[in-house]
Amino acid sequence: MLASQAQVIIDQNGIIRVSGDLNFSSVMPVYNKAQELFRLHEKIKIDLEAVSRSDSAGLALLVEWYRDVKAMNKSFSLQNMPEQLMKIAEMANLDDWIKQWIN
Repeated sequence: MLASQAQVIIDQNGIIRVSGDLNFSSVMPVYNKAQELFRLHEKIKIDLEAVSRSDSAGLALLVEWYRDVKAMNKSFSLQNMPEQLMKIAEMANLDDWIKQWIN
């Protein structure tokens, strides 16, 4: 199965939309692009609906994004958390922590 390249964009409503596969090889470019986008808004909303697959690197990405956004004194929320990513969070005992950021 061919991997779908991960991408991050911001839509006209200021929602950061992540798509494709989040894995060890894709998260750093996505992380760096999101850092640029975080500077544009006070309320950081990340939509994960178009994430096709993820591994633990995807979960690590969300944790780092949360830490970065909070260090900027901005609000943070997640939308459309993929089931696969939530299962990884459960295995890492981070599911309750993640759930508080899901709208």
